[in-house]
Amino acid sequence: MKFGASPGTVSFGFPCQPHSTQGCQLGSLDDRFKVFWHGLKIMFLTNAQTAILECVPAAGEHPEIVQDIRTLAAVMSWDVLTVNLDLQAQWPCRRARWWALLLPKSWNTHGLHPWPRSSPFQCVGDLFQCWGTWTEAEEDDLQLFEVEMQTYMNKEFGSDKRILEFGDKANTFLHSYGNALLSCPCGCRAAPLSFRNLWFRGLRGCFVQSLVHHSPRYLHPRELGLLLGMPGRVSYPHAPRASLALLGLVVSPLQMVWIYAHLRNNVAQALDLAVLPSPLEWLRAYHMNSYVRPSIFSSGIP
Repeated sequence: MKFGASPGTVSFGFPCQPHSTQGCQLGSLDDRFKVFWHGLKIMFLTNAQTAILECVPAAGEHPEIVQDIRTLAAVMSWDVLTVNLDLQAQWPCRRARWWALLLPKSWNTHGLHPWPRSSPFQCVGDLFQCWGTWTEAEEDDLQLFEVEMQTYMNKEFGSDKRILEFGDKANTFLHSYGNALLSCPCGCRAAPLSFRNLWFRGLRGCFVQSLVHHSPRYLHPRELGLLLGMPGRVSYPHAPRASLALLGLVVSPLQMVWIYAHLRNNVAQALDLAVLPSPLEWLRAYHMNSYVRPSIFSSGIP
């Protein structure tokens, strides 16, 4: 894109806390809701050709969000295509997200479709044959403090399965994973989540057995990243718990690949461009590109 020209596609995910069942669900009364409005403003002011929006499924049902997107689409002569994608259909981890693809009406030739409900990766053991062994400092940082162990094992704070096994699908990982009972490393929260909050909404999170300390530990960022569909070769420069908080915010690349493949196929058909692989072919290619042979985590320090 030349300086000053319109961007091809603007994509952004806006804060889920105003809508998430784990948040206070204040909607537009939450200050973080403003990020959504600012995002629409950027799309309009930059005269974007297309846009991709992402948040939790409840956001896609919020009346103000639905109406504001429709208003922008009318001004920009866009169609609005939406879909909910749960990662567990394609990868062994639960992560449901709402997506909106906004594109010129004349480009809407292929639509936006749900993804298949089956894939070669159905349980954690399809990605790992054992958990990793990490540096001494990383292993220590991932150990649970005594108050964390006591609270997570207390049934009053939810019935989530706490030890992740290879036959499981992992539950959704949150921004508070690794810091629910501490301050957040990103600075968004200076104190632990209140016990009242945790009792009412549940304390989310699971652990694996450390091969070093032989006790439960948090997932290492590279393990969690792979469970979210990040390429296994990605390295995380921050301390482990800070990286876990970051990963708790990300959208799975597999979901983004599905949406972007639909955008590309719509444009290719509308403009009579060369035939592109189908969204499913894009998805399967990413499956194999992001997959790491289990042996990488099987012994030593990756």
